[in-house]
This record gives sequence, C-alpha cells and structure tokens, in this order.
Amino acid sequence: MHMAAMTKTNVISIWGATHPYAGFAGLGQNQDDHFIQIPHSEMTCRPCSVFGNKPCFRGDFACINQIAPELVVHKIESLF
Repeated sequence: MHMAAMTKTNVISIWGATHPYAGFAGLGQNQDDHFIQIPHSEMTCRPCSVFGNKPCFRGDFACINQIAPELVVHKIESLF
C-alpha cells in the first residue's frame, strides 16, 4: 500500500482492528476513496489495537468480518 501510494497508484486498504488515523494510511490516500472500514459510529470498540496485534475482546472480529466482499468489489469498481 505504501509503495503504491508513493507512486500515485490507486490503492484500497481494508481496516479492521486498526485505524488509518493511527498513522499507517498510505501517503496521499483519503478515507472516502481509499479506505474500507466499519465506521466508529457503528463499532465503537474500533480501534482496539494500533498495530493489529491484540486479541479481539468481543471474540468475533466483527470489525473485519462485517466487511462484505460485495463492498470491496463495489469500492474497486468505483475507483478503477
């Protein structure tokens, strides 16, 4: 993601337990066009880990499991 962003190649990143605001988003990437994530308003436990290395305290990994494959396909089709 970071290398592609540096070359101005469109990238879509999927965020689960972590959050792009923690400083790991690709350079120049914006939330509306390049990020897929469950909004904090819908999942208030996010982010539960800065580095993504902590176990899910809910036990269901909903932050990543609730991202439908169709959403990813739609985002790709809209960006590319």
